[in-house]
Formats: sequence, C-alpha cells, structure tokens
Amino acid sequence: MELAALESLIKRGLIADLHYFAKIGSTNSYALSQAVDDTQKCPLLVAAREQTAGRGRGANRWWSSDGCLMFSLLLDCTDWLPTSKWPLLSLVTGISIAQTIEQLIPGDVVGVKWPNDVYLAGRKVAGILIETSAAASGRLVVGIGLNVNNSVATAPADIQARAVALVDRSSARWTLELVLERLVERLITNWQRLGEQGFESFYRDWPRYCILSGAIVTIRPQAQHSEATVIGRALGIDEAGCLVVETTGGPIHLAGGSVEQFSWPS
Repeated sequence: MELAALESLIKRGLIADLHYFAKIGSTNSYALSQAVDDTQKCPLLVAAREQTAGRGRGANRWWSSDGCLMFSLLLDCTDWLPTSKWPLLSLVTGISIAQTIEQLIPGDVVGVKWPNDVYLAGRKVAGILIETSAAASGRLVVGIGLNVNNSVATAPADIQARAVALVDRSSARWTLELVLERLVERLITNWQRLGEQGFESFYRDWPRYCILSGAIVTIRPQAQHSEATVIGRALGIDEAGCLVVETTGGPIHLAGGSVEQFSWPS
C-alpha cells in the first residue's frame, strides 16, 4: 500500500489520523498503545504492509502473507456509542465487511459467523478482533484482517481447506488501497448508524448473512459465563446480538464466546 493513497481517507473526513508501517508486530497492539494518549485524534487508522505478530481472538494467530489487508481503527466512543452497545460492534463490523465484499464481487456468497468471522463461498476470508484498554476510558480498537491478494494457493495445506482470498474468487488482483477505502467508508457509515439508530436495522439484516442458522454448534462461552461448553442448534441472534442456541435443556442466549465447531444435520 502507498501512504499517499491512504491519505485520501483523511481528506474525505473518514478518519482523523493515519499511522502506516511497512512492517509491524501487531496493528492492534500499536493502536492500543496510542489509545492512552489523550491528544491522539480519532478515528486513527493503523495500517501495515506486513504484520509479524498479528493476533486473532484468544490465543489464535492470524495467518497472513503479502497481499493481505491488515489494519486497526482506534475509536473514541465517548460521545456516540455507550459501552452497553460495544458488543454489537463486532456484528456490525462483520456485516460491513460482507457488504463491502458484495460490492466488490457481486453474486458471490458472503456470510458472517457469529461473533467475529466473515466467510466467502464457505471459507473464512476475514477476521475481527476488538480490544480495549482499562487505561483508555471510552476508547476501543477494531482490528481487521481481510484476505485480498494473498491467494490461499500459497498457504499451508490446513489453511487452504478453510480459508479463501478475494483474488481466489475473482479474475484479477485488487488494489489494496481501493479495498481499504471502500471498507473504511462502509465501517464508519454503519458504526455511525449503530450509534444514532441502534441495532434494529442490522438485526433485520442478520438472517441474510448468518451462516450458523440451523447448524449444530459447539461453543466455548466467555469466561464470565458459568456454563460449560454449549452444544446445540443455532437459531440466530436475539435483538441484543446474543447467539440463541437450542439445547436439550432449552434455549441459551450467549453474549459472547468462541464457535469451536459447526455443521449442518444431514
């Protein structure tokens, strides 16, 4: 990516500041370090051509190679999004990525796997990692990894079976700056809509994108949940963004967790 091309995002008013690196450990870690600086203008876009220590949720690592779009956005939510709505950001971000891909590759099958993955033609194309710092009240970081020109043909065999890149589903390579600009525009628009209008419109859109509806899922809930691993049939989400799972003991509403397995009844 070229710095000059990214600066158009500032000129258009989509972001307030930009930090670009040829190589960095983790854009999320760097953005979190900036969150504690009260003079740092937001939204801050942190982008890199290469990440050497990119992270997924939990202890997961994000596989990337040249051509992967990796960036983080530091947001100051103090005046527009109460902390009670922060868990919804992951779902709205997933929908935003899916909508952007639909714009780039019309007619392909795009979906969101609650709570933080985006799938293209049945394989993972993007991941989302949202983090906060106790030392930076009102601020959070949204990290995104989107496979664009890093064809999985060059990936390890186990990744080839479960991942995909935009270039694998189109006839040409993509300009990363173009993809980033369209995605950031969609993200900012949808996040503002979440803050101003709430989750209702996204809730109505969710069935169109949800890849888990009807699937048999195995989920490890968040640490604050008392339940053991949850196994059941995913029914979709409720109006609060919780995944609803029908279990032998009745429906369970999960505010967060990790989907370890999912499959559809034969």
